[in-house]
Amino acid sequence: MSSLGTPPESPEPKRGLPSLGGLVEYLATARRFSPNAKLFLGYALMSQTGSGIWTVMFNLYLRDWDGRLEPVAEPAGAAAVAATATTTGR
Repeated sequence: MSSLGTPPESPEPKRGLPSLGGLVEYLATARRFSPNAKLFLGYALMSQTGSGIWTVMFNLYLRDWDGRLEPVAEPAGAAAVAATATTTGR
């Protein structure tokens, strides 16, 4: 509550494309990282991508194995889709 007794106005929800300000700030900060930190971040990105690919391949193998989706494959597939969506920003 403000000092005048009226509640503060809530900001309008933004519509359209999300702002890229956070990404720009992160990239500006990442440029200042040491070479070892940059190598580690590159390794982490590639290893997670590779892990997601293998998880999807294993899920497809289980599905093709007997023509139906095994219960054990459902969490693996969901995790792979979630990881892919998170890393691609979709």
